[in-house]
Amino acid sequence: MVPVPPRRTLVTGGNGQLGRALAALWAGRADVDIVDRTRLDLADPASVDAFDFSPYGAIINAAAYTAVDAAETTEGRREAWAVNVTAVARLVEAARTHRATLVHVSSDYVFDGTAALHHEDEPPSPLGVYGQTKAAGDQLVGSLPDTTSCAPVG
Repeated sequence: MVPVPPRRTLVTGGNGQLGRALAALWAGRADVDIVDRTRLDLADPASVDAFDFSPYGAIINAAAYTAVDAAETTEGRREAWAVNVTAVARLVEAARTHRATLVHVSSDYVFDGTAALHHEDEPPSPLGVYGQTKAAGDQLVGSLPDTTSCAPVG
């Protein structure tokens, strides 16, 4: 018998800060595909529908709208919701459909800053639009049975 090869890993948001760091970390790995908006635009339903998620056993979502101050503007609010919530919902559906693990990076902005330390079971309490969109995306990802959500350290 020939063993089934492991499934590939997909990293979204390849041109962002986290995506670039992961690309540098995993440079030369043949089992990791790092894509940017030109290959997979998560804010575009047609782009997501056309993308083949079937080879992937893990999807690492490094894509995010992170302009905290701009998210408070009319246009920024729309973009933050489109990328941090609607696009995350599309990734959740892709992960569910293809039985992939979705790794989603959160933000400390999902909390109001009144506590020095936060616990995994603490309810979100975001103050601004950016934090609200990240918290909403986190809740969507949490609906998956095989999910890893992590907040940045520091």
